[in-house]
Amino acid sequence: MFYVPGSRHVYSNLGYLLLGRVVERLSGRKYSHVIHDLLQPLDINDVAVGHAGHSSSHYNEVEYV
Repeated sequence: MFYVPGSRHVYSNLGYLLLGRVVERLSGRKYSHVIHDLLQPLDINDVAVGHAGHSSSHYNEVEYV
């Protein structure tokens, strides 16, 4: 289905998924560990990678609809 540019907005995490794989490949470490180390100096310590299933959700993760 095609739409006129600017007439519709659809969000996708594909770019972030790809970025995570690139970060893992270049660093040799898990994406979540790299992000944790980057945010720790800013005293941001309660960050978790989201999951697709409700059964594996973080205790304060947003609800996906």
